[in-house]
Amino acid sequence: MLTSFFASSKPIHSIVVMVYMSLAYFWANGQLLFGEFSWQNIVQVIGCWILYIVALLVFSFIIQKNELTQATSYKTVLFGVFTAALPALFSTPYILLSGLCVLIALRRIISLRSGLVIERKLFDAAFWLTIASLFYFWSGFFFAILFLSIFLYARTQLRYWFIPLLGIAVVGVFMCCYVLYIGDDQSYILKYIDSVAFNFSAYSKLGILISLTFLTGVLFWCIWRYFAMMSATVFSQRGSYILIMSSIIVALIIIILAPDKTGAEWYFLIPFLTIVAANYVEQTTNKFFTEFLLWVAIAIPVVVNII
Repeated sequence: MLTSFFASSKPIHSIVVMVYMSLAYFWANGQLLFGEFSWQNIVQVIGCWILYIVALLVFSFIIQKNELTQATSYKTVLFGVFTAALPALFSTPYILLSGLCVLIALRRIISLRSGLVIERKLFDAAFWLTIASLFYFWSGFFFAILFLSIFLYARTQLRYWFIPLLGIAVVGVFMCCYVLYIGDDQSYILKYIDSVAFNFSAYSKLGILISLTFLTGVLFWCIWRYFAMMSATVFSQRGSYILIMSSIIVALIIIILAPDKTGAEWYFLIPFLTIVAANYVEQTTNKFFTEFLLWVAIAIPVVVNII
């Protein structure tokens, strides 16, 4: 049974999930791999695959380091199957890059609760979020989570509120130097700011509709248990719960504003959805439903890629 197999945390579990993710990834990119030979296509496919696998490793490290779930492998398998259900993601390198940068920033943000080297963590988080916004402009909304974390963990020191601005400025200086080096003009600023679109017609395609319906259903089914866990926690220890819940709201805003509705933009929601779902699976006493949920989650990417 899947619940028994992933109920502990072992290296073999991560290997199994990475193999599953790799199969889903290369299946979705089969046309690029087996079509007309091109070094550009090969480099893009291999590069995006590396970004995809590294994101899983970074995500798992964040969860384990900050104890956001129990010591199981549910988080790993859920992250793998949720992302595999978004085949458009695999051909969208700028979202993969932006999502990885957001995860790296999230690692620094959540660790602020330790109260150690706060200045460095704030600078690093702002630095990586700014880089993330260079690849995907609307990912900059996660700065709201950074400032929320300052309010939760470090609001007593006024200087902490200005350190993220320094991280933004550093990236800005590097970008200006790069633009001057390549001889471009200020038009890059207009290219940096993405447009907004509210056309959700692409979501009516059967493959995308199945994936997004499943992900939305999991979110609404599991979030109430997560909210109950937060309510049952001592107020002084609710910081991580508040950050995860707020991150879900930010990710949904990004999805709504995304100029291209391909399904890949849901990648920004996946880490936080995984945390909520993993906590539900770990806490529920209905093992039959948990087993059913895991099998359906694994089957959804297969169905979507066949359609």
